[in-house]
Amino acid sequence: MEIGDVAIKTKGREAGRRVTIKSNPKNGKVLVEGKNVKAKECNILHLFLVDKGKKK
Repeated sequence: MEIGDVAIKTKGREAGRRVTIKSNPKNGKVLVEGKNVKAKECNILHLFLVDKGKKK
């Protein structure tokens, strides 16, 4: 996981919504933010990374 990666939340009240990762993993958690999603820490096990294609 890197800053700027897009993921989908799989657990909690905001499950199914897209979020952007805003910090590097620390103690198994990252800061996430998205439309209709409050900016907060989220367990990395509760996120599904979206394949954004190969970087060039």
